[in-house]
Amino acid sequence: MSGDESILIVGAGPAGVAAACGLAAAGRKVIACESAPAPGGVIFRGAGSGGVSVRSGHLKKRNKLRRELDRLSGSIDMRCSTTFVGLDGDNVAVLDNGSKCEAIRPGAIVLATGAVETGRPVPGWHHPGVITAGALQLGIKASGEPPAGDVLRAGNCPLLLAVASHLAALGRPPVAVIDSGDTMAPGLSHFGLPPAY
Repeated sequence: MSGDESILIVGAGPAGVAAACGLAAAGRKVIACESAPAPGGVIFRGAGSGGVSVRSGHLKKRNKLRRELDRLSGSIDMRCSTTFVGLDGDNVAVLDNGSKCEAIRPGAIVLATGAVETGRPVPGWHHPGVITAGALQLGIKASGEPPAGDVLRAGNCPLLLAVASHLAALGRPPVAVIDSGDTMAPGLSHFGLPPAY
């Protein structure tokens, strides 16, 4: 078990990569673990890979983070396909890369695990063709293609608009966006959707 003043960063999405780069640039020893095969996170998935087009601001941020990570790669121990198992009462963190577990005692831990969609089951959620907003967004980012058929987005979350925006950018806007919460009108123009929604 290693024990030193390294800083363990859990998650290597945009926040985790930014933290790793900032700490490494300040001369700190950094270990970053990421459960995915590569750093970057879900928000940038498909960016610049021929998948769904992403807003130029996202692409610029992604590219800037990637350049910074490349520049500081010698100072960051990036461990992809590695899961943070937990932390015990003696500040021992356990990492699992699928073939072995490692116990380390970092000087500090930064949790940058990102957002997780927590869909609540509603009547009919299990029917064929019904998926969560996050699952639809991941499918679009991975394939660069909208799903077959008409799409109706319903629920109560900002992700409804983001997914509708992706669909519209692919030439297949949803037939409707139904939000059970407060009106979404102010956000529609931000995502390039007509006020008629």
